[in-house]
Amino acid sequence: MAEEGNSIESVEKDLTEKQKKFCEGYIFDFNATRAYQAAYPDSAYDSARAAASALLTNRNILAHIEHLKTKTAELAGVSLFRV
Repeated sequence: MAEEGNSIESVEKDLTEKQKKFCEGYIFDFNATRAYQAAYPDSAYDSARAAASALLTNRNILAHIEHLKTKTAELAGVSLFRV
């Protein structure tokens, strides 16, 4: 996901606040369009769908999403093995 040698802190530093909000919204229900519209409220549905799809190809976005999923699972005490 993130370039080797890059810490999550450096990945997060490269993201805008809106991109971070998109990531947080995405891990809530894994609906990229809704997450995009929450982060960018003035976007039309079709634009949000296309832009969300593009964001999900960004290595830093994907790394941050994985970090958030791991952190959330740790906080909840849930693992894929338990599910």
